[in-house]
Amino acid sequence: ARYSNNISIKPIITGVTLKNIYPTLIRKNEQVTAEILSDKARTMNIVVMDEAGRSLQYLVTNLTTGSNTIKFVPKVDNLKGMLFVKFESTNFQQTKSLILQ
Repeated sequence: ARYSNNISIKPIITGVTLKNIYPTLIRKNEQVTAEILSDKARTMNIVVMDEAGRSLQYLVTNLTTGSNTIKFVPKVDNLKGMLFVKFESTNFQQTKSLILQ
């Protein structure tokens, strides 16, 4: 029997994974990028909140199967300090913090 030397490995994605969000230290009007993996097409809600948990911005984006790059500029007016970005979808919720200079 002959065997191939080529091995193909594809990662198995289950559900949603927030792979990365950057930069985490931002200035007003600076774009933030989130890298998200999804096992199927789905809707993702993104909520930008201040330190007190008040919603400052609400975004809805459609994810495709596989790797997704979401770019947005947090609408923060004259705030400084901590911001929180909550990502929500079916059976998924994760919150990341950003520092606003």
